[in-house]
Amino acid sequence: MTPDGPSLVPLSVGVSALTLVESAMGGTEAYFSGLVSALARSDVRMVVHAPWGAGTVNGVPTVVHASRASERVIDRLLHLARLSVHPGWLVKGGRVDVIHYPFTVPLPSSRGIPHVVTLHDVQHLALGHNFTRPELAYRSIAYDRSARRADAVITDSEFSKGEIVKYLGIPPEKVHVVHLGLEADLTPAPRSREQFVLYPARRWPHKNHGRLLDAVALLREDRPSLRLVLTGGGKLLADAPPWVDQLGVVPRETLLELYRRAACLAFPSLYEGFGMPPLEAMAVRCPAAVSTRGSLPEVCGDEVEYFDPLDVGSIAGAVDRAMAATPARVDAAEAHARQFTWERAAAEHIRIFREVALQ
Repeated sequence: MTPDGPSLVPLSVGVSALTLVESAMGGTEAYFSGLVSALARSDVRMVVHAPWGAGTVNGVPTVVHASRASERVIDRLLHLARLSVHPGWLVKGGRVDVIHYPFTVPLPSSRGIPHVVTLHDVQHLALGHNFTRPELAYRSIAYDRSARRADAVITDSEFSKGEIVKYLGIPPEKVHVVHLGLEADLTPAPRSREQFVLYPARRWPHKNHGRLLDAVALLREDRPSLRLVLTGGGKLLADAPPWVDQLGVVPRETLLELYRRAACLAFPSLYEGFGMPPLEAMAVRCPAAVSTRGSLPEVCGDEVEYFDPLDVGSIAGAVDRAMAATPARVDAAEAHARQFTWERAAAEHIRIFREVALQ
């Protein structure tokens, strides 16, 4: 330690991406990408353990492993078992001061090195009926036990912190809230707003696609040209009417164009640990109508239209108001969204890493 204090001590951080399933993890994957890019621009030394490719991840040197994670629970359990006997951070990539597990699962083992896990939410405990028994068993080991054993837990919102403390019994002082950041490509562009409502979300049960579809059907009684555009992975909605466009997983550039052209973004989620799409929409001046559930009011502030996600009429009314948003309200929404940066998030992570490394 230098005379000026711990902030000047060089810090070496190991980051594990070994349980990343590419293009299948929604906002969690965006968190990893944004955070690693920002940490790479800081003064920390970082090594990423990755399950694919070679060379670098977001400009950071990697230690590459042959095995890959999978969406199937049985494959993930086998993946966990294989890596649980891995020699760990002391052999691969050199000694580090602290290890970060951004996907929660502590693989490879920390082998006694101080470690931090990120746990975005505990939806599997709050909405357990949406998960299969194998999935719940996997998360009990990979998420719950991992968070309890970590030296510190990072989460995305005060809402998620409250849920983690409530369901896992982790002391509040051990759980740190760090809001996520926005990517630099989220810039407004002069586009005419078109007659469609956008919802970018995987087809998970809590994303509540069905009620949004009913709400747009209600709006179409007075706006017959209005369409609903859905992006994101998962099984397509069966028997969707012809005015619903299901685009699946789209390239980043396509999603940005949809934000810039949509009449508004609707986000009817029943449970969120953060909620990136509404912020992204606000940043490119797309009006937003957002559920009152979970972290969304904390993250989105006062410049979006809110609705009860269980009430189709409430959803329709908020979407209608959002499509009529004034320029001043859109300005305020954009200004709010611009406060969320990866540089700020990275600085908070580094502060937590230092605290853990010096314990």
